[in-house]
Amino acid sequence: MTATVEFTAAFLVAPRKGRAPKQSSKPVSVHADRKARRLALAYLIESKIASGELRDYAHTAALLGLTRARLTQVMDMLLLPIAEQERLLTAGGDS
Repeated sequence: MTATVEFTAAFLVAPRKGRAPKQSSKPVSVHADRKARRLALAYLIESKIASGELRDYAHTAALLGLTRARLTQVMDMLLLPIAEQERLLTAGGDS
């Protein structure tokens, strides 16, 4: 049975340059935003593998159109200290 994947590698792509940025009270670093999206993608992939929707990293990389090495880099975000992960996800990074 083949699993249908409902997410794409769009998590890895920064917002288009032609669009006006959303106004917020704090400026957020573009790099921190990318890191937060990669971390969120890593958690999503990990949960889909744990639930059986995806077989493994190689299967996931093929579905997303990424190399296995690049997917490993994304999944390595889960190895960051918990405090750093919380900072990235809650405050938008501010790095």
